[in-house]
Amino acid sequence: MRKKRDQEKRREEKMDAKERSKERKKTVEENRGKVDKKAAAMNMLKARREEKRERGMYVCVCVRIMTEAICSFQSFCSLL
Repeated sequence: MRKKRDQEKRREEKMDAKERSKERKKTVEENRGKVDKKAAAMNMLKARREEKRERGMYVCVCVRIMTEAICSFQSFCSLL
């Protein structure tokens, strides 16, 4: 009788190991999706930051050109 009980326990333990393995696989698959979503979100954030940086550079260039134009105009007006 004792052998049968031990055999039954071993079978249950083996089944539990298989079930745990299945659960682990499910968890890994779920986490892959989360990682992909996280990576996509980070890429979008980087793209937004790059766009802002480019817009900022464009504004700086426009301001510099306008400043030079104003200075040139003021110099021209002072000659008159």
